[in-house]
Amino acid sequence: MFGQKRCQCRMRHQEVNHKVFKKVEKDLKTISVSSKMAILQSLETPHCVCDLVSLTSFSQTLISHHLSELEEKGFVGGKMEGRFKRFFLTEKGKKFLKIIKSLLEK
Repeated sequence: MFGQKRCQCRMRHQEVNHKVFKKVEKDLKTISVSSKMAILQSLETPHCVCDLVSLTSFSQTLISHHLSELEEKGFVGGKMEGRFKRFFLTEKGKKFLKIIKSLLEK
């Protein structure tokens, strides 16, 4: 008796790919800690861990732990220079830092 009518807008739009959002969700969870965001911001220029301790006032242990995770997830890279490892932002890290900074703007 009552025919179900559907609008045509569904046909005009592309289906949402949830797999892409799952990857972004994991990345956002990784950097959702304020100390990790501070480390990312400090790495706008490459630094070793001892420099980051001075810049952020975080403990060496915390910074090393966060850098390990950020490096594993592709946000930062590291290059050995003698006995020290100098960390830098990867392209992915630069993109996420840009997003974070845009959220801080008024």
